[in-house]
Amino acid sequence: MRFLSILVACLAVLSSIPARAQAPKSTLHFVDAGTGQAVFVFVDGPDFKLLFDGGSGVDDALDDNNRFVAYPKHSFPDLKVIDWVILSHAHKAHVKLLGDVVEKYQVKEVLDSGQVRDICGYRAFLYHVVAVRKKDTVS
Repeated sequence: MRFLSILVACLAVLSSIPARAQAPKSTLHFVDAGTGQAVFVFVDGPDFKLLFDGGSGVDDALDDNNRFVAYPKHSFPDLKVIDWVILSHAHKAHVKLLGDVVEKYQVKEVLDSGQVRDICGYRAFLYHVVAVRKKDTVS
């Protein structure tokens, strides 16, 4: 069931990309982010990048040691911008590592389910989203 929700979310966002004569190549990267799930979606052509959830990292490493920050740094060293970050819901297994990603990359849009949880990972995620938005409006 969880895989189906990931697929539906990815297809919904991808369907918003304007049609072209030849469909752009899309790749999905299911990242080992500890517990939970983490999926990067890359679409060539319009150069579109989406991140769905962020796992919890069973090793609890944060910042540059966060395996979900390390994966794109190693696999996609030129990655600077992520168009969408989508958080399915605010459980530790989906949110804990996302705050570091929002801090390290330029994230254009964030979609949150609206489910509020008083856990450290969700608070860190919100803190980084708000901090980035403030920085963008001041610049």
